[in-house]
Order: sequence, then C-alpha cells, then structure tokens
Amino acid sequence: MAPTRAPWASGGALPPTRVGAPLPGASAASLGYVEGELPPGSRRLLPLQDGDQGISASERPHAEQAIKRLFEAEGVDMVAMFNVVGGTYELRSRTGFIRWERWATPTGEVRYRIVAQGGENPIPNVDGTILATIEEEAAAAGGIGKPVPKQHNSYPDMLARIAQLFDNARAPEFVYIPTNGGDPNHPGAGSHGIPDMVQSRSPLVIAAPGVARGAVVDMRVRHEDVAPTVAELLGVHPVLGTNATGVQRTQLLRWQDGHSVASSIEDGRTGAAYGSAERAIIFTIDGMSQTALLDEVKAGRAPNFARIMRAGTMFRNGSLAEYPTVTWANHNTLMTGASPGHTGLVNNSWWDRTTQTERLITDGGWKNSLRTGQLMDPKVETIYEAVERSFPGARTMAVNQPSGRGADIDILGLHGIPSLLANAAKIAVNFLRGRSTIDKDAEANVDDWKSSTQQDLAGTAIGEAYFSKATPPKLGVFEYTLVDSQGHRHGPHSEAGRRALQQVDRQVGRVLDTIEKRGIAGSTAIVLTADHGMEHQELDTAKLGGWFEALDRAAADGAKTKESTRFVYVRSVDWKVVGAVPAAGTSGELAIAIANDDAAADGSHPKVPGATVTVRDGAGHTWSGVSDADGVVHLPIAATAGPLHVTIEHTDFSTEQGTIPLPTA
Repeated sequence: MAPTRAPWASGGALPPTRVGAPLPGASAASLGYVEGELPPGSRRLLPLQDGDQGISASERPHAEQAIKRLFEAEGVDMVAMFNVVGGTYELRSRTGFIRWERWATPTGEVRYRIVAQGGENPIPNVDGTILATIEEEAAAAGGIGKPVPKQHNSYPDMLARIAQLFDNARAPEFVYIPTNGGDPNHPGAGSHGIPDMVQSRSPLVIAAPGVARGAVVDMRVRHEDVAPTVAELLGVHPVLGTNATGVQRTQLLRWQDGHSVASSIEDGRTGAAYGSAERAIIFTIDGMSQTALLDEVKAGRAPNFARIMRAGTMFRNGSLAEYPTVTWANHNTLMTGASPGHTGLVNNSWWDRTTQTERLITDGGWKNSLRTGQLMDPKVETIYEAVERSFPGARTMAVNQPSGRGADIDILGLHGIPSLLANAAKIAVNFLRGRSTIDKDAEANVDDWKSSTQQDLAGTAIGEAYFSKATPPKLGVFEYTLVDSQGHRHGPHSEAGRRALQQVDRQVGRVLDTIEKRGIAGSTAIVLTADHGMEHQELDTAKLGGWFEALDRAAADGAKTKESTRFVYVRSVDWKVVGAVPAAGTSGELAIAIANDDAAADGSHPKVPGATVTVRDGAGHTWSGVSDADGVVHLPIAATAGPLHVTIEHTDFSTEQGTIPLPTA
C-alpha cells in the first residue's frame, strides 16, 4: 500500500477520507468478515479459560430476566454474551440479534462464522474508515459537542472484539452496551467504553528510521498491532509463540494476537527494516480523540504532534481499540499485542468470582491502580519483557503507564524507585522548569486540571532526565492523563478539552527536544497513540442510563446480579438432595444442600447458609426452613403426592426453582 503525502508536510488541508455506505440489513450479517469454506483441519474455538464466564443453562432464566429489564431502560442499546450451551457468541438489540461461532485454522488464524440472525441486524454499519475527521463527525452528530447517533455510526470487527473478551474467566455472563453518548458511569460531558467508531478510534502515528515521512496510509490497524510493530523496529528477537488458536508460530512476542505493520509504512528506499531503530518512545495520550487531534494540528495549535507526523506516517483510520474501550484493558493490549481477554485485564473493574468481591482499578481510588501488572496472565509477554529478553541489561521505562510489567522503571508498578530517587534532583529541576508550559488560566478555573497536570508534568520531567543520559533507555512509554480527564468533564471538543490537548502537546515537545539535543532523534522510533477515543454525551439526562434501576427491578423479580462497569454477573446457586427422599405417605427428613454456583480459587463451591427453602408437594402441603452453616436445610416432611416443588431464596442470589420426584412406598 503506497502512502500518500500528508497535508501538514505542505500546509494543505486534510485529504478526504473514504466513507463507506451503511451495509444493508441482509448482507450486514457478515459484519465485515468474508465468509467462505473453512480450511480442512479447522476446529471450533471455545473460550480458552474454563471458568464460569458466559450464560450456562442454569443461569439462562435469570440472565434473560435481567436482559429483559435492561432493554426497558432508555440508555441500553445492545447486549453481548457467550452461550455456554451451543458454544456461540451473540449480540442482541431490542429488534434483532446475530449469533456466530469462532474457528481456528491449522495455520493459527481465527475465523468467524455467522450461524443465525433474527430480526434487524443490531449493527447497521461496520466501516472502520468513517468519521475520521472533525467535519465528518460533526455532520454525523448534527453539530459539534454531540454524540453520533447509531444510524450514522459504525461498529467495526465486532465478532472478534466480543469473542476475545469471553476467553477469560473474569469475563461476565453478559455485557450491556449503552446507547451512543449515554453513559452516566462517566459523569460529565464526555464518555468512552462502548465499541462505536468514535470511542474506538485512537490516533496512530509512527516515526522511525526507514518509515515514510509526512505520509498517510489507509490501512486498518488494531491496538494488537502496536507492540509487534515496535518490537520489529527495535529488532526484538523472534520467539516460538502462539495466539488464541494455540498453534505454535515464530513471532515477536510470546502471545501475539496482532502483527507488525512496519513493512507497510516503509519509505521505499531504506525501508522500515527489522531493528532499524536503536530505541523507541511511545506516547499514549489517554482518551485523545483523533478528530480533535487533527483539528488542532490543522489549526497550528499542536505543533509537536504535527512534528511527529512530519517525521513519520499517520494511519488515517487510526488504531481500533479493543472492547471494552476503557483505559486498563487497552493500555495492556497496546503493550502486549494481546487482547483484553488474553491479558486478563478485561476491564477497569470486574466481579471476582473466586473471592466474591469486586476488583476495582480506576474506579476504586489511586491505590487500586498500583501493581495491576500482577493481574496479567503470565502467558502474555509485554514489550518491556521482550526487550529485556532480546537486549539483556537495556533500560525500559513505563512512566505513569497502566501497563508496565517487566519495565525497569514502572511508576504504577512501584518498581525502580531507587533509580528515581538517585535522579530526584534532576527530575525536580525539570519539573519546576516545566511549570512554564502550564496553562495557568485553565489550572485555576477548570475542574481536575491541576491534579492531572501534576502527574503529566512529573512524567515529562522523568523522561527528560533519563533520555538526556549518555546511555538513554531502550524503551520509554509515557502516559498523559489530562486530555482524558478534561474530555470526561467537558467533552473532547470543548474549550477545556482542546486546551488540555494543547498542553499535553507541549509536554510531548519537551521529550522530543531532549532527544534532539542529545542527538538521538534520528535513531529513535516515536509512536503517538491513545488507549481509546472520547465522545460527547447526550445532554438530555432522561436518555442516559437507567440500567442500575433495571437491574434492581430484575432483582425484585428474583434475578440477582452484580454489575461492574457494564459487565453483568448472574448470582445463582446450585442445589442437590442429600440422602434419600421420604416416600409418599411416609414421614421423614428431606435434606437439601445449597452451594454458590461460582467456584472458589481451589475449584470448590462455597456453601450458602441463610437460604430460605420452601418445598410443596402435589397436594399443596408446604414445608419451609433455612440452610445452616453447612449450607444444608433439614425439612421434616410427610408428602402425599408428587412431585415435590422446590423454591430457594436468598438475599444475595437469584431465586431457584425445581422439582424432586417423590418415591412411592
């Protein structure tokens, strides 16, 4: 694919973006995937981890009741799930559904096959090239500062993005997807988390030795492709690895869902050769909208971002974030080449079935954001670990980056503190000098400006200190938070959102100045990207949310759930008869044991005390009792007609019903 010349190289306007028409309902079932014959030897690919994720037969009634109530809520658009019975994935709206299977080919490719569609296709468009400029986004939304309605939006690669999530045992029974721009989980004017194009597109620019300068390419790129691309530019040693199919392959990272795109952006003369860069710097601007970025560059208000674009290649369609489009899930995908369902960082929070507690990260305070690398699957390799494997002793840095496992200096992982303390004086000088780059008016008048600014400024000061050394780091990854915080508060296209982007541009410029003064800019790969996009929210609060109330109504119906950042976990129990059932016309004890359907870490199912068990025979006689500390209820019964109807109720679990055959005397 030949790159085109970028507008900022000559001062012209942005080139037009290809716009795909919405797919007709009948042909949209493929969701962008070409269906055909599967190669001989292909096999069905079920979730990789054997956990309780997805909807089982016993959970189905409770899940359906909760889904019914959710679709009564104004703010719920779709529900995604894995069906344990049948091994299929499903995306459902109020007016239709699609169901598909996932397959593995003998060569290690993942394929998808639609097996059923009913009613209207939940996804009207899967074009990953639309809404790439501010003009297109504003036209589709009906003006700046509004969300893009579903009928004008797009949802690319949904089969893959849904299926990967359920590979992990931390995944829920099902996920609800809010309507566009309607998510009070994120109070304020901006949000992210859903898989639409605006929230899924992250900017991506790569500048490196051998990469085309000032160019734009149309190719589709996903977050899983970023780490392999950086690994190739650095010359990371290939390793025998795998992906979701389990097929062993020679690749750059031990687990690799993506692939390197370096060869697609070479300049045609020297080429983006393997190992062409001596080091790499990755700037991840949390929550940065591509359309806002390009508009600021076009207006000349982001000179340092433009500087990276002039030195390298921009991907016109950005990089597609994984689902869910949230911070921790996607930062860890960017740094590993593995999707959230494979890293184990499936969301910003989730319900931990093994401990029966909610695992909070970003929503649980600063302390919960620390050392989250311990939650990553050990089979996955980070880019830091790959660099250490290939270049023993080379320094790597994760500066305020939510994915830093294996880095010599990992701020959020609390690793490398002695080195930071040894350089504290220089970092402090850089920090104080950097105050001159701060937007003082915004800091004094805009919510959350100061706290995010201090964090970003400290990260820049650390970068300046280390990249000015005689031996600079092999890899430095910098996370900037101000754009995300202001995007949530005021929206990505607000004045505060734009000023935040301009301020972060100045911080990035200071790191670029450092490597230029050091004389290493020409041998350094620079990557500019984000973890996800940001979309303005609906201003009419009557159209927002409603799902918490909906789940409360489901609980009143007997379907108890736990919700964690749009993930819904069904709370249910298993029960069985202990010993013999007294025969009809006789008196005796009926013992029923009740256990949590969710298994503990050791695989056992915890006993459930305090459950009210009611048994009614065919003649209308009723007996009731409460389960003891061992989760067993002992009922003295004298049934005369069968079967026995059992109802189990508990404040924390869904109501279970069933029958027991009544033996004859």
